[in-house]
Amino acid sequence: MNRLLSSKKWWIAFWSVIFFAVTIPHLAQSGINGYGSFEQGDPSYWNKSSEPGGSSLSWASDEYITLGRSLKITKEATPEAAMWESDNMCDIWSPVHSKDVDIKIGAWIKTEGVNTNPTTEDEKWYVSYTFMNEAGGLIGEVKLLIDQSVSTSSGWVADTNEVGSLVLPEDSWTTIIRFVGGKDAVGTVWADEFLL
Repeated sequence: MNRLLSSKKWWIAFWSVIFFAVTIPHLAQSGINGYGSFEQGDPSYWNKSSEPGGSSLSWASDEYITLGRSLKITKEATPEAAMWESDNMCDIWSPVHSKDVDIKIGAWIKTEGVNTNPTTEDEKWYVSYTFMNEAGGLIGEVKLLIDQSVSTSSGWVADTNEVGSLVLPEDSWTTIIRFVGGKDAVGTVWADEFLL
C-alpha cells in the first residue's frame, strides 16, 4: 500500500512539474505583446501622435545606429505636422529628471531630401523635449532644430543641446520627447538613440 501511495505521489509530483513547466512561460510572456518591441511594428514607449495624409511614420529597419531600428518620418507638405511622441520618459530612466542639474538631451539624426533653409516654423524638422512638474504643469520645452542647411546629411549626425543650456528650476515628473516634421517640411528623416 505504501509503495502504491508513493507511486501516486510521484506521478502527481511529475505531472505538476510538467504542468508548471508548460504554463509558466506562457503566463510570464502574456503581457509582452501588449507593448511595442524590436519584433513588432511599433516601438516601445513611442506613439504615432500625428500621421496626416501625405506622411508615413514607421519603426524602420532600413537605417539605424544600433539594434536594427529607428524612428522614421517620410512626408510631403501636409495639412498638419507629422509626429512621433514618447510616453513619459521618466518611467524609463529615472523617477524624476532633477532640478539644478545640467541636462544633456539630443538624438542621432539622418536626413534625405529634406527642404533646406526653412523660413517658417511649419517648414522645420525638430526634436523637442517637454518637461512637466508633479502637478502636470509645464516647466518648459526645448526644441533641437534638425540641420536643414543641406538636403541630405552625410550619414548620422548627433543633434544635442549646448552644455549648461538646460537646467530645470524644479523636478520634472513627466518628460515627453517629440520627433516632428512641420506641416510644410518635406523629405525623410530618421531619429535614433535619444539622449537624456
